[in-house]
Amino acid sequence: MTRPAATLLAALIGWTVLAADKPTPKSGDKPTLPGPTETGFLLPNGWHLTPAGRHVEISDLPLNIHPLKDGKHALVTTNGFNQHSVSLVDLADGKVVAAERARQSWFGLAVSRAEDRVWWSGGGNGFLHEFDLKDGTFARKSKTEIDPSQLKPEDILKLADELAKKKSFKSGLLLDEGRGALYSLDINAGTIAAVSVDDGKTTTGTLGGRPYDVARGPGGHLLYVSDWAGKQVL
Repeated sequence: MTRPAATLLAALIGWTVLAADKPTPKSGDKPTLPGPTETGFLLPNGWHLTPAGRHVEISDLPLNIHPLKDGKHALVTTNGFNQHSVSLVDLADGKVVAAERARQSWFGLAVSRAEDRVWWSGGGNGFLHEFDLKDGTFARKSKTEIDPSQLKPEDILKLADELAKKKSFKSGLLLDEGRGALYSLDINAGTIAAVSVDDGKTTTGTLGGRPYDVARGPGGHLLYVSDWAGKQVL
């Protein structure tokens, strides 16, 4: 088969798959633009998704969910193209009841046993977001991120250069309240840090690779770290 013929055949197969995945309209008012439909969601490529369950609309790329002990709420982080946020979701009413936003973040999320303190990875800004959670509202305890819109162009370039030199990207978090430590991974620096939850004093160890998430083993004497560089880390 010649290359042009093979290309044409691939295109025809692709259009056939797209046509097969498009929803059969219940009426003549078939959606022409991507977005919610009566039975799901129409994507820009023409595919139609019909996820199970009842949905709460939040921002894009939700990476972490932490159900609270009351069984009625959950904390959700969103870390995509749009505004990053950690949201308190009312599961019964299906709505966001409180949210705290950030310019940079990632999926790492840790919550105290009393569910009154929350830590959230800062991603590329190299620090951790920390909040008090009380009566359904967030109160920031950590420093506020610098807003580039308030800086001069030369200061923006300086800030970007400083972040590039740090090579920092905060990823997974693990809270060990018995030891009073918050373990924080840095996927770019290849490190794990033990941060005191009382005074913020930090001890950092080198792991190598690209450590992404951390879990505590039985008995609490070992930490298991996943490595996205393909190396074995313990």
